Amino acid sequence: MSRPRQDLPPRGGFAPIKYIRHIPRKGFSGLAVLGGVTAISAAGLAAYIVKQTANNEISRARELERMEFLRKVDDYLHVKELEDVRRRATLDVEAMEQMYKTEQPARLQ
Repeated sequence: MSRPRQDLPPRGGFAPIKYIRHIPRKGFSGLAVLGGVTAISAAGLAAYIVKQTANNEISRARELERMEFLRKVDDYLHVKELEDVRRRATLDVEAMEQMYKTEQPARLQ
């Protein structure tokens, strides 16, 4: 039987291995992505502010219209109440006149 022979590295060692990886770049850099997200967020915030400002102006106009309408209704109701009070007072005076009005009794002949 022969003895097993061990496989050994060559004398002087193996050649150096190139272990640096050259991965191709895919996509944008981190700074570009951060800048894009910031720009989109700023544009969205600006659009939101413009829309809210317009909505506030519309709401303010609606509230002013509502207040003007309520003021007119209040004036109308006040005039109606005054007319009602005047009418009741007139009716009360007429009723009192009729109540205390005395007719002259017919004279007997």
